[in-house]
Amino acid sequence: MIRLIFRLLCLATLVSLPPATVRAADWPHWRGPNFDGKTVEALGEVTELRELWTAEVGIGFSSFSVVGERVYTMGFQEGKEIVWCFDAATGRENWRHAYAADLHAKYYEGGPGVTPTVSAEAVYVLGKQGRTFALHPESGAVIWERDLKADYGLELPEWHFAGSPYLHGDLVVLNAGSAGIALDRKSGRTMWKSGSEATGYSTPVPMTEALGGRGVLGFFLGKSMSGIDAASGKEVWNIPWKALNATDPIAEGADILVSSIGGSALKRKKADGAWETVWERKDFQNYFNPCVKIGDYLYGIDGTTHKPTGFVCIEWATGRERWREPGRTTGGIIATADYLVLCDKGEIVIAKPNPERLDVVLRQTVLSGTCWTAPVVAGGRIFARNAAGRVVCLEPER
Repeated sequence: MIRLIFRLLCLATLVSLPPATVRAADWPHWRGPNFDGKTVEALGEVTELRELWTAEVGIGFSSFSVVGERVYTMGFQEGKEIVWCFDAATGRENWRHAYAADLHAKYYEGGPGVTPTVSAEAVYVLGKQGRTFALHPESGAVIWERDLKADYGLELPEWHFAGSPYLHGDLVVLNAGSAGIALDRKSGRTMWKSGSEATGYSTPVPMTEALGGRGVLGFFLGKSMSGIDAASGKEVWNIPWKALNATDPIAEGADILVSSIGGSALKRKKADGAWETVWERKDFQNYFNPCVKIGDYLYGIDGTTHKPTGFVCIEWATGRERWREPGRTTGGIIATADYLVLCDKGEIVIAKPNPERLDVVLRQTVLSGTCWTAPVVAGGRIFARNAAGRVVCLEPER
């Protein structure tokens, strides 16, 4: 009955858009509908997670995009990167699209780290070495394809491309080249490009009004966090930051959180365009996955693969740590309307966002091996994976 009510409420909130258009409760791209790691869905009371289906998609760290009853992800098998589409309820394979690629397992398992970006007309993917595709969301048929490395002689970042495509009007904006490349959504034609130097690993993120509005995208580049005008590719602002720049920024008002292996800082853009540092901590590091911000607090993983990590709560305004659960790796976290959902060390942790203490509702081991990929909650289900490519779809029991 609870699930039926939820589905009816989702249907009631649909706007008048063409068939297959992304709905309010879908998770159509990396970090969810608003690029903040949060969904409007509520899980409600949860006592156990029941495995609905599993799949083997190949090595990689791609997360999931879920639109309606289709779920999309990527993996690497037998010398090829593969884009997968499954039925979200049953795990039945709808289609797959494979192309030759390099595993590039430098210090880790390798494989693609990009999450597909889904719209009504196409599924957009950026391969690890620069192969870029627009695929039909229902059939997987190729609408257009590009090889950006071959076309422009791009210098690949050390661990190759990992930022997901961002859709801005008629453009597909990619974190490739010195400071981005934009392609026409319908044809794949290049609309603007930056230089050919290596970039960072994050996904372009729309900014707040104080930081330029949604027409300005926050790019974590090779040596800076930069605001890039999505329509023209011109740099609007720049925060120097030289490290392994992989995590997406979190912006609120005139403030932006920059975090990487080099530490974290809350930067504030003043009226004259200059930046001031509100706080800075070298000992707080988001490595692969950003935190989620709920109210006045950040929740996420602090640490890298080179040092002990912990699940932490950090006060946004001051950077002060409120609590810590040690013994973590570098897993990913998202938030529902009622909970935090962490996948790390093969375990799903469901907890209430509480700045006073870690308030766990459920811990359940669902996978084995390396689990750095952020889970996704959509349609009342939880999707998670490990680096080897085992995907699990879980249904909360109440």
